[in-house]
This record gives sequence, C-alpha cells and structure tokens, in this order.
Amino acid sequence: MNYKRLCLVVVITSLVCGLGTVAITPGYAQGETTPLPTILPEPTATLVALPTPIIGNVVSFSDFGVTNKTLRGPYAAFDLLFGLPASWELTDDAELRLDLTNFLTGAANAQTTSAPATVFGGTLEVALNGQLLATLLIDQEGSHTVSIKVPPAAFVSARKDGLQDLDFFFESNSSCDGEGGIQPTTVIHSTSLFVLPHKVSAPPIDLSRLPDPIYRDSFFPDSALIVVPNQPTTDELQAALAVAAGFGEMTGEKLLTLLLPISKLTPELQAANGLIFVAKRKLFNCSRACHCRRPRTE
Repeated sequence: MNYKRLCLVVVITSLVCGLGTVAITPGYAQGETTPLPTILPEPTATLVALPTPIIGNVVSFSDFGVTNKTLRGPYAAFDLLFGLPASWELTDDAELRLDLTNFLTGAANAQTTSAPATVFGGTLEVALNGQLLATLLIDQEGSHTVSIKVPPAAFVSARKDGLQDLDFFFESNSSCDGEGGIQPTTVIHSTSLFVLPHKVSAPPIDLSRLPDPIYRDSFFPDSALIVVPNQPTTDELQAALAVAAGFGEMTGEKLLTLLLPISKLTPELQAANGLIFVAKRKLFNCSRACHCRRPRTE
C-alpha cells in the first residue's frame, strides 16, 4: 500500500533566496536547539525500520490514542480531533461503531412495580464536522454497541488544518447536585471504531498548504526523507537543513525527517515515506529517480 509515496521538489534557488515557501523563520532555522535530521550515507536499520503500516479499513479509537471516556450528567462533552492519511479517498459510506456502557444510578428507585424495564436517562448526540450523525437515547443499563452510518460528505472538514472533528454531547435530566432522580453515566470505550472503505490515490501537491500532504497528523506517525544529490554542495546541505527546520516548526517536531543521498533511495523507502527533494535543478531529476510526477513550477 503506497499511501506515503509523495514527492516534493524543492529548487535550491527558491530556498536560498526566499525561504517563505516553507514558512521557515531565520531565527528558528539557525537556532542551536533545533533538532537536525540524521545524515545516512549508507542504508541502516534505522531506515529499514520505517515500513509501510498494514492498515485496512478499520481504525479504532485506541489508534487515535484515545482511552475510555466517561460522560456524566447533566451535561458533558467529548471532542475527538483526528486526521486521515493524505492518500486515502473514501469510496463508500463509512461506519462508526460505538461501544458504550450506561449506568443509571437511582433507576431502581425511580421505577414502580408496573414500570417498564427501560428508564430514560438522557441523550448522546454524535456529530462529525458539525453534521449531526445520530441522537442516541440513554435508556438501558449495561454494555452495547451502536452502529452509525457516516456519508463521505460528513468528512469534509472546515478546519484550516484539515482535521476531522468528532463531537459527543451528553445531556440528561439529572440535577447538578446529584440529589434525587436518575444520575446517568455513559462510557465511550476505546474499542469503538471507524470502518472506512477507501482507495489509495496520489493526493494533490499544493505548496500553499504545507506541511500537507507530507504531514497530516493522522493515526500513524508521519515521516519524510529529505533527498539530496550523492555529493551535495554546501548550499544544498544548508537548504536541506533549513527545510528540515521549517517542517519541524510547522509540525511541532512531530514529523520524522531523515537526510538521504539519492543513490540510497529504494522503492521500499519511497513507499514508506514522504519525499522532499532538495537540489540544483540542473543536477537533479526527481522523475527519473522515483518515477513520480514533478509539480508544475510556472
């Protein structure tokens, strides 16, 4: 699954003469505490340890780093921000499966001998990017799973960073002091998951949206190779380090960057990483090196 096969050609003149393209501030690029990429002149285990993750259609909340979330009445909310891989294109309705456990404290006292087995404890609204997906009734104690269909249109994010915003809002009739009536609690388990039917396609490369698509803050670590000529000049190495510093600043140091000579770029590394090429135009040919499409420069 070559979901990370992305190429970004950085021309040396644009970097040296105007680093604004990658939003690098001069102070940061030259700071002594800025982590620098590792120079790997030969293939090592460090690079081999960056394989393409085998990810299917199922992504659980635990993959997002989420633990069990407890919502207590009368009001409670939970907001989950997550990114999808840049090369994922949803092909059908997705599915959200919520593993829930409800506790209705005081329900036994609220019932009479003729009362039904269910007691209304409140509602749980589920929305994605502001679009309401479902309103769930909290009317039974115990654990159960709820399945919610999610249309592809719901994954259109209005956020500048492109992250998906999954919102849960819990509301009940219980009092704030916890006295009298039913005191409902709902637990959203980390085993809840998305089923995301998708295909892998090359994402558009738009330098105005950097660090996207090299970095998307999705549910697996993003990594990029900064590829330079086999015998880079001083200017090319300086530009490569400036690019690494710029991406570090834009991603909060979350993007793993490695410096690599072009002769060491293998198909396996291409498939597992974003690619950033830094070189003088006349000495470097991205399309020959990795058979990828060079972005238009006019």
